[in-house]
Amino acid sequence: MAARSSLLLFRITGGILMILALSASVILFRDYMTTRPDPGWPIVHGEVTRRSMIRVGGIAKRPYLSVRIVPSGPIVHAILAMNGIQDIPDKVSFRYGGDPTKEVVLLEETSSLTGALVFLGLAGLVPIGWSWYIRRQRAKPTAQTS
Repeated sequence: MAARSSLLLFRITGGILMILALSASVILFRDYMTTRPDPGWPIVHGEVTRRSMIRVGGIAKRPYLSVRIVPSGPIVHAILAMNGIQDIPDKVSFRYGGDPTKEVVLLEETSSLTGALVFLGLAGLVPIGWSWYIRRQRAKPTAQTS
């Protein structure tokens, strides 16, 4: 009876972990697809003029940078996905399409694709853990009553 309840608990926990990992992976992959710049745009350089935190979507606070394109170009903005605000140096590089109203993605920034792939890998570990757990349960000797 105890083996059945532990098996049920493992199934529930594994299912919840898999759903959470897949959901996080989809969210981060979607963020990557909507914010990645066109690879044909030229790489330009800029200097960070302001660092602050903003609330995105009313949920999460994320680092916000104002960047002036050097030598005396327009000011553009970057909302960082995963980096701390102090991890980014004062001189940055990014692909720029010419529209200062669009958010830029810094080359120094960690891509949200990295997070998506990590969570996808974690979701893939759940079935591996499941098969390991089942094999271990089957290999246990059963108690015989006389």
